[in-house]
Amino acid sequence: MIEEQYNRSIHTKELQLTFAEKVSHFYLALICVIIALIFPIIFIKNYFKENETSFISGQIIVTIVFAVIGLLLYKIQKKRLRFKIVQTNLKRDTLEKIIEEVGKELEWIPVQITHNSFFAVTHPSFLGSLGEQITVLFAGNSVFINSIGDVTRGPSILSLGRNRKNVQYLIEAIKKPEVA
Repeated sequence: MIEEQYNRSIHTKELQLTFAEKVSHFYLALICVIIALIFPIIFIKNYFKENETSFISGQIIVTIVFAVIGLLLYKIQKKRLRFKIVQTNLKRDTLEKIIEEVGKELEWIPVQITHNSFFAVTHPSFLGSLGEQITVLFAGNSVFINSIGDVTRGPSILSLGRNRKNVQYLIEAIKKPEVA
């Protein structure tokens, strides 16, 4: 993660993706919107060519259904970019050990570790997940945690709870030493 993405992620409390990663992450929503726009575009084209200009009710239904599905998919995917934020007084080396332990348990493969971030991925699951990418950012006493479908492997809507599990296990592990 480059410094600009890091700063923007901390400021917006949302994982910042590159253009290609955004296309992959929002791919299914984008396809639905494109399908929803096909019939109105054809209607407008035919209107100006003075051909048939009636809009069949089936076309209206298809347009509305795909527009609604596209909007819902966009909202779901957008929500998944939000970080869960944990306030902690743990030192960085303690946090690194916790992340390493949780990562081993959940089979994370570290990809990039910097002074202010940790990035890992998982292998695809036999049951349908294409793998996850786990992002952890450090900012003062705050730890920003996110897990989404691995955008390098294509669009992912289904993780079968693995993203939630990645985030929850890490949050619980970070909070656990503070209680003890």
